[in-house]
Amino acid sequence: MYEEEQTQEIVYGLKQINELNHRLLNRVRDLRKGEQWSTKEDTIEMIKHHINLAPIIKTSVGHAAFSAFEKVSA
Repeated sequence: MYEEEQTQEIVYGLKQINELNHRLLNRVRDLRKGEQWSTKEDTIEMIKHHINLAPIIKTSVGHAAFSAFEKVSA
């Protein structure tokens, strides 16, 4: 039973990563067009929201977000 629950948790985490990917790619696209529809803080809150929905992704997504913000000096 534990293995099944862990698998479901992983699958849900992957769904949250997929959702974040779509949202972040849309944000990058809009920034390239000059559309400033959100701020860095809004983006961080969106990331935190998805991490809260699927805590299993916290370490990986948190590290990726920190690294990305560092690379773009955001």
